[in-house]
Amino acid sequence: MGFRKPMKYVKALGIFLTLTVLVFLSCTHYQKVADVFLQPTFREKYERNFTKGDTLFLKWKHSFEMVKNDSLVIKAPYTEQLYYSNSPNSARSYQVSIKNGEQLICKVQKSDSLEGIFINILPLAPLNNVKPIDFLVTKKEENIQLDNPGTYQIIVQPEFAAFPYFNISFEIKPAYRFPVSGKNSKAIRSFWGAPRDGGKRSHKGIDIFAKRGTPVVAAVAGRISSTGNRGLGGKQVWLRDGHRGYSLYYAHLDSIAVSGFQKVQVGDTLGFVGNTGNARTTPPHLHFGIYTNRGAIDPLLFVKERKEAKKWEITSDKETAQIKKGTNIRKGPGTSYAILETTTSSKKFMLLGKTTDWYRISLSEDDYGFVHKSLVK
Repeated sequence: MGFRKPMKYVKALGIFLTLTVLVFLSCTHYQKVADVFLQPTFREKYERNFTKGDTLFLKWKHSFEMVKNDSLVIKAPYTEQLYYSNSPNSARSYQVSIKNGEQLICKVQKSDSLEGIFINILPLAPLNNVKPIDFLVTKKEENIQLDNPGTYQIIVQPEFAAFPYFNISFEIKPAYRFPVSGKNSKAIRSFWGAPRDGGKRSHKGIDIFAKRGTPVVAAVAGRISSTGNRGLGGKQVWLRDGHRGYSLYYAHLDSIAVSGFQKVQVGDTLGFVGNTGNARTTPPHLHFGIYTNRGAIDPLLFVKERKEAKKWEITSDKETAQIKKGTNIRKGPGTSYAILETTTSSKKFMLLGKTTDWYRISLSEDDYGFVHKSLVK
């Protein structure tokens, strides 16, 4: 009889613990269901781990909001190594533009000690139909590809209270593979708009010169819409790029290796370089053109190679730098950027990153500038 009363308490405790677990599981379940409909970003999910009264975390969020209105305008290729001391001012913002026919490759390389980096891509005008994109980079290296022409704002920020070293680079690549096997832009000898027939018409493409019989390849995955031997183009192939809605025109072929409605992958052989059609009096070459529903467009940017971004190993650096008197601190890494201030004495600044011959330094909790490495001790 003496053990009945304690047993009641044990049972009550068991019921309480069971209900607590069920409530927790239920809340977790409803959160997952809600996420399916609301589709929160990686950043929003991450912020659930912190309380609203956490001062340092609020500064971390503030840093992200501040850089939305303060992007570094860059031209690819561009590489910067970013590093942090004990500061919540961790967000960095870049603004970069790409043209039709170009792809922007954003590459992030992080150190092993860093768990994740948030990447937020905000389309600016005229990208009205492109939605913002967010990533959480957890791999050691991640590539993000953008191919809609326009201007983008790209914000990077490591997880809260992380003080890592990581690299970010931007480079432009052509949207298509070069259409003649073994050749590159140097083989182009006639460009868009060149006069034809004594100025009666203009060139609606580019001419790529190569030996007769050199393979001509699919510059993009798609489907052959037609082939034939007719008109000025002689032996020709039309390849449909379903992704963009463009038609790629291969003309003056010596022979054709595909048939109509055939599906092809990038690099598949479509035919071979020749000089059929109205090119009978010229050396063998491929006339390559691109047509939209509004007519022909210049194909050069779609196939022209670009410089690659500088490759760096992820390394640490000193936290502060001594800047000489009379140093111009600029808005960006180059003399074309505006001068923010000129130092009136030798002064120490916190280092935030480096790119090629320039250091990024902290001017205040919410501002930064760049100085040439020759002016840094």
